[in-house]
Amino acid sequence: TNQSLAMAEPGSHRPGVLARVVGLEKTPGINGKRAQLVQLTEAGRWVVQTSPGLKAQAIKPQNLQPATDEVPEFGRRLLGASAAVTAHFLLEFARTGGSKL
Repeated sequence: TNQSLAMAEPGSHRPGVLARVVGLEKTPGINGKRAQLVQLTEAGRWVVQTSPGLKAQAIKPQNLQPATDEVPEFGRRLLGASAAVTAHFLLEFARTGGSKL
């Protein structure tokens, strides 16, 4: 896809970003896993952490696809709660004309 091609371009990655590991032949066991980008090596590979406590792996950028569309369960709950509070605030603001906030 165009999105995976964009992710493989130099400079499009940055530490802390989540990516999905794909297309590995020597270590196929981590294909499909979500990983956090840690740092770029001098060889042009990204050191990634797939799970806390597991050994970090150095992976070529073309084997990393964006995982930004995946929000962890905690993040979904937090966003839902924030949206509810914001909606309540806006409704109360509209109801009172902003005079009792």
